[in-house]
Amino acid sequence: MVSILKQSITLYLLIHQLYFVKMAPIPVVISTSNKTAIEYLKLYGYLPIKDNYTMPEVTEATMIFQKFHGIANSGNFDKETITFMTKPRCGEKDMTNKIIAAKKTKKIYDLTLTVEKWSTNVPQIFQKLAIKKAITVWSKMVPLKITWINMYADINIIFSKDVTFKNVKSTVISPVYSKIFLKNNLYFIYIDERATQSNVILQRTINHVFGHLFGLHHEDMQSLMSPILDINNPTFSSNPWMFAAKCQTSIMSAFSHMQDGLTYFFKEDKFWRISKNYQIDSNYPKYLNKKWHGVPTHFDEGFVWGGNWFTYFFKGKNYYRYNNTADRIEDGYPLLIREGWRNLPDNIDAIFTDQERNTYFFKDDLVYLYDNARDIVAFGYPKKITDVYPNVPSNLDTVFRYYFDGEVYFFKDLYFWRWNIKLQRADGPFPINKGWKNLCLL
Repeated sequence: MVSILKQSITLYLLIHQLYFVKMAPIPVVISTSNKTAIEYLKLYGYLPIKDNYTMPEVTEATMIFQKFHGIANSGNFDKETITFMTKPRCGEKDMTNKIIAAKKTKKIYDLTLTVEKWSTNVPQIFQKLAIKKAITVWSKMVPLKITWINMYADINIIFSKDVTFKNVKSTVISPVYSKIFLKNNLYFIYIDERATQSNVILQRTINHVFGHLFGLHHEDMQSLMSPILDINNPTFSSNPWMFAAKCQTSIMSAFSHMQDGLTYFFKEDKFWRISKNYQIDSNYPKYLNKKWHGVPTHFDEGFVWGGNWFTYFFKGKNYYRYNNTADRIEDGYPLLIREGWRNLPDNIDAIFTDQERNTYFFKDDLVYLYDNARDIVAFGYPKKITDVYPNVPSNLDTVFRYYFDGEVYFFKDLYFWRWNIKLQRADGPFPINKGWKNLCLL
């Protein structure tokens, strides 16, 4: 009887053990050759930071890495995948929600810069020229003012023989050519001496880290923001910064004409037109004075007012009314904002009229609801933007309601947000060049 009982208990324990072993996640058996690959996936954000991983976790992370870099996504550590993991690259993560963004004053990135340590591999004049070219490239896309100083700058560039990760023990064998650290609200950009082996590689590296400063994430291999330095990539080797210069831009104003369904984007002295979907019409941008006669360049914002459906432009302390029939600013303008729009501030950031004909003006971190009927700011305003439009940033570049879909879009720097009516919050941010095709500078 005791023997039968022992056999029953043993059988029960065996079944119990087999069941729970089957149900529990199986840790991946990591060979020595695969440890470095897994460390790479962990270091650059493809795997969460922990001690053990299941096989499905590693396979999924590997496939995401392969898809990101445009190689066959087998999920295996094949030869091509390992080769990509050994290429020189940027030290920032590929998979991350973090956005590095330099300090911004109003609508201008007003920054100081210094080079704490120059490379000894090439003359300083070549290094300084590469930095100046990067500033020129990015100034075409963001309002940028850089002042060179001798020490304690917003941007501190250091050429180093060993760009490593602070406080991270890593066996990853891919050379890190650039890495950004933030300390006391100052940015320290480390550039590896190996990046100075050619002017092309040096220029690409500096352009890339400046892209991070202005809020860009890593993108695919055809982009300046590709994390991997692949000198065999034709796009990279021919002109490493052309992709960003032509196909990434911020905008300063946008609005839709509800009468004809046309939408216009503006930046400085140029404008784009959208006649259908989210596609910029061909042969754009064009110069502002080719259509918008009398409208000042570098204006703050333009919009179609729901109070009378006229088009208005704002710049500094003045505003202008546009005659759509005559295609020019009406006589008698500009006028002072404080006289025509009671209780509104000067230097407006953004304006739009919603589907209910409510009109909102944005300035810094505040939003003003305008009472169209009484022609004055509504009672209880201004309010914090985040209180009225959760997840919408302050210091906007522009906002508009799109004729094509009726949705409201907010723009700042190289990103846009879309208002989610159901959730009553903004979705985003999304890269502008991903949502609005062909919005490029010529």
